[in-house]
Amino acid sequence: MGFFRIEMGKNLLGIESKINWATPGQFSETNYPCSEDGNNCGPTVRMYIDPSADMESISRRLSVIQHEEETLSPVSYQLQ
Repeated sequence: MGFFRIEMGKNLLGIESKINWATPGQFSETNYPCSEDGNNCGPTVRMYIDPSADMESISRRLSVIQHEEETLSPVSYQLQ
């Protein structure tokens, strides 16, 4: 097991073609069992805000990553 980096938006290795996820709606901040429709969750109910729907934040993050990649200097290794 390990980690690897791939470029977003290019479907490299086909990794972006088969993505599934679930996004919660309401959730309670205390450990209290809510009904499926959420009508008995109590006063501390919060709504989940999906970060993938915030296109401004995604664009900002991608521009930072692109800037970091452009400013990295290539590393040369010398065999001894």
